Amino acid sequence: MKKVLLALAVMVMSLGFVSCKNSGADLKSIVEKAKTEGSKWTVDEWKTAFKDAVMAVKPAYEKMASVAKKAEGITDASELAKVMEEMQQVQKDNADVDKLMKEFEEIAKATENGKAVADDEEFGKQVMKEAGLESLI
Repeated sequence: MKKVLLALAVMVMSLGFVSCKNSGADLKSIVEKAKTEGSKWTVDEWKTAFKDAVMAVKPAYEKMASVAKKAEGITDASELAKVMEEMQQVQKDNADVDKLMKEFEEIAKATENGKAVADDEEFGKQVMKEAGLESLI
């Protein structure tokens, strides 16, 4: 049962990171630029911004995956509790990433070209593969 709960916790936390981005600073500047210039961007410029955003949040994704991997095969309750604490800390450390990625997506979807890129599932898969995050697809 503990393994099931841990797996669910990992999935929930991972989904929070995926819906969406360390790089709070880089991501923040990408979001700010999208706010001010995004309405004028072409589809190609939006694609570049999405790629930049994914690369900006890549360290957060990788950290979460690393912590999740530590949880695999743990049966000891105290060890499991340590891993859960570490997951919670990673989530806390990267709380701004989820918020910024949601904001970025909202900005994109408010423009015709941004919406076209945000809704392009094949492009999203391609970007995740290029970033080495295909396991999150």
